[in-house]
Amino acid sequence: MRAIFYVEVLGRTRWDVKEEVERIVSYLKWRNLRPREVGETIEDESMAPAKFSAYVEAELSGSLGDLLSAAVDLSPTMVEVLSPSKLEIPAGELSGILRGVADRVRGLMMELGFSPLIRDIPDLPTPAVGFDEDELWDLVYQDRKLLVRMGLDVPGPGEVERALVKLLAIDGCGVNSISRSEGALTLEVIGSFESVLGFISKYPPAEFEVLEPAVVELTAYELQNAMSDLGGFLRGVRQRDILGEAYESDAFSFKL
Repeated sequence: MRAIFYVEVLGRTRWDVKEEVERIVSYLKWRNLRPREVGETIEDESMAPAKFSAYVEAELSGSLGDLLSAAVDLSPTMVEVLSPSKLEIPAGELSGILRGVADRVRGLMMELGFSPLIRDIPDLPTPAVGFDEDELWDLVYQDRKLLVRMGLDVPGPGEVERALVKLLAIDGCGVNSISRSEGALTLEVIGSFESVLGFISKYPPAEFEVLEPAVVELTAYELQNAMSDLGGFLRGVRQRDILGEAYESDAFSFKL
């Protein structure tokens, strides 16, 4: 795969921006890459407290796993996939890649001192859980959805299950089944690649497996949207000092 990463850096001071740009350039150098372009630091008082900004543009190549890992490490604002136009990947291989993404995101959150909290949204109706077999296979084989199983270490009462079903629905996923055992939840979830990746980037599961289809087809458009969403969310986490409120919603909040 080949893709261009556009990384926007915001900061309270020129030093904050310079330090993050240097981290990005050092990462690229570690991968034997050079940025295509590094923008000058710009000051805009109207954007206070994030009144200083710069950008880095880089072209990366590698496997899907390589580029998703880079999306976690660089947290790009936008990704443009240059090639291929379509990718086919076995479910088992994709499961391993997405488990790796969840592990990297969890590590980053721990490094930054963040812990995702689940909060119910009382005004939002709880979607129904479960699909009949025909509906499920239509979603997988006609609508190109993924059926996945994920395990979440979520202690707490039954309200957590209801909150999770709502949060998954907000991300565009439906829940086929949900069960609890020893403080953990196991869910069968159906959703697009972008929706599934979006959810596990916000709440990394301890266990993850793609159940269907046996071979997953992903287009360049789907891949670049998914990586842009992943990078954009994590850029907000990295720049929490000035953008924390922008990434706090009725669904997720982060506690330092």
